[in-house]
Amino acid sequence: MKKILTMLASLAIVGSSTLTVMACNKRKPNEIWVQTNTIWLPSYQKAAKKVNKSFKDRGLDWQIKLKEIDIFQEKEIIGTRGIRDKSVSDIFTVPIGDYVLYLNKNNLYDMTDLIKTKLVNDKDGQERYGIKPVDNKSGLDGLNMNGSKDELAWKSAIAPNQNGKAMLGFVPMAIENQLWIFDENRVGIKKEVKDGMKYTYLVGEEIAGVNDLEKWDEKAPDNVKNKPKASIENIIKINLSKKNNEKISDADNKRKIDTTKGAPFIFLDAAGSFIGGMLLNSILVNNLDKIKNLKADFASDGLVWIKKGVTNPKTKNKNDYDSIFENEAFASELKLVGDTITDYVKSLGGHIEVLYGGNPGQVGQILANARRDGVTAMTLAGSYEVSGKLKELQDGHKVYAAKQKAEGKSVKEPKYGFASIGDVTFGGGKHKITGFAGGFGWGIKSTIDKRVAEQKDEKGKVVANGIKLSKAEAAMEFIKEISSEEYATDLAYGDGKISPFKKVGDHLVKELKEAKNINPKHIDGPKAGKDKTESELKEEKEIRNILGNAYESILESYQGNGKDGQIASRSNNELFGIYWDTFSEAFGATLNTEINVKKEDFATVLKRLYKDKKTKYVFG
Repeated sequence: MKKILTMLASLAIVGSSTLTVMACNKRKPNEIWVQTNTIWLPSYQKAAKKVNKSFKDRGLDWQIKLKEIDIFQEKEIIGTRGIRDKSVSDIFTVPIGDYVLYLNKNNLYDMTDLIKTKLVNDKDGQERYGIKPVDNKSGLDGLNMNGSKDELAWKSAIAPNQNGKAMLGFVPMAIENQLWIFDENRVGIKKEVKDGMKYTYLVGEEIAGVNDLEKWDEKAPDNVKNKPKASIENIIKINLSKKNNEKISDADNKRKIDTTKGAPFIFLDAAGSFIGGMLLNSILVNNLDKIKNLKADFASDGLVWIKKGVTNPKTKNKNDYDSIFENEAFASELKLVGDTITDYVKSLGGHIEVLYGGNPGQVGQILANARRDGVTAMTLAGSYEVSGKLKELQDGHKVYAAKQKAEGKSVKEPKYGFASIGDVTFGGGKHKITGFAGGFGWGIKSTIDKRVAEQKDEKGKVVANGIKLSKAEAAMEFIKEISSEEYATDLAYGDGKISPFKKVGDHLVKELKEAKNINPKHIDGPKAGKDKTESELKEEKEIRNILGNAYESILESYQGNGKDGQIASRSNNELFGIYWDTFSEAFGATLNTEINVKKEDFATVLKRLYKDKKTKYVFG
């Protein structure tokens, strides 16, 4: 297992390496340049070869060319030189976190109609992408994704164009969400589905002696009855049943509370605005219909939205904005979430509670110590952190096992498992942790040449009434190819790029878990071109199986609708940016008794601070 985890960690390092720009000056009018990187390159080369052959067979002169450059290097070029610069790729990778920025600078081509005519224009495309075209309608009205398993993936690509009209600015490429990683011998999550209802429950030796855990009743499936629910309320009780050995100074512990009670046995960074926001997101998925009636059609249903009736997506009138922090319709749920976050953070230990209330700089190191020492046996992690978090748990288990054996206790070998982010609920099961839509998409630059290729015969003469294909249409043909099942497994294994589409995702998970279609040769590094040994192939099969199970949990979080969803849209407006610091500052102020002399709850402090920051905000 140690060697396997080391190899997993090396995959993460390779996936984030900086790459060199290939020369792509003197571009020809018939060339379509595509941004790729070293890890994607074999898949992109294969797709480009296939698409170029298709162009040639139809008598079209388009040529896909590949530019090897890191995602964020391309982003830097766009940001510093502008989208019109000739070095910018025609097709590039769009980080979803930068989507609004790209739109505000008019960097992206409106792909809405192209998606209808080139992506979902056949049965294969409709099944793969979960969209059906609507006859005689254009724009988003021409695309029916209602009830689709892929609706959540597409919602992340919907945003207003320069005129306030909703558009699709990219084709979803890869998703990111959180998932639970655990050693189920100590603590973990199991689930069962019956009659359309999912029952999630906690397992593990170290929760057996915890009293008063809420359990599933007689209505649950037989093997779930009387099992403790996978809820934050239960996690709080489990954490509080633990002790910690951290020493806190009297200067920090002015309230003289018991700092030894509680430990981060089951950990999520709920005090941070990113993970804490995932508890707030549960309010969104529980109130989609209500928010739909409150927001402008072009506004996403995120934590902050532009009000219905407003036509300008870039409005600088603060009265045009609303949020769950201001609208009283969400006040009771906001308090529930706020109290849950506060109680959970306190369960991490009295030492954590004390430090958040006055000296939060020490918290990060203490939590790192808990992972290092094997105190933490279950953690929430991002899809991009799977390898690193597994390695942390493995290293921590060694320390934990050594201490247990020193006390004469036996320790089982760790049995690592995964669960979806939303498998943990709170508020009596009515709320679940819900991730922010994240990941990447394939975008086409807004300034792509308007050149149209005409079909020519073998002698180079234009065919009368022949095929005509614009550069943007040709670019979409490449996107359709590279986003298919054929390349999905290699992109997921090599660089953690998990397709959000159910059909493609199911395919890549199956291939990874079954370790199918492994390349017998090394494709990069000092062994490039050489055959893999039997030992190397065996290890790769184990790695693929681990990743397949992890990615399955990520995909599950995207494949639901409404309250069944485990992902929420990011707010597609500038004002939302004030949320991140507001949350963190409000939480620290809530636990600081010198600041919070009235002992106000977190929701109250958060609402007041958000209002203050909104009042002072200056639009860019």
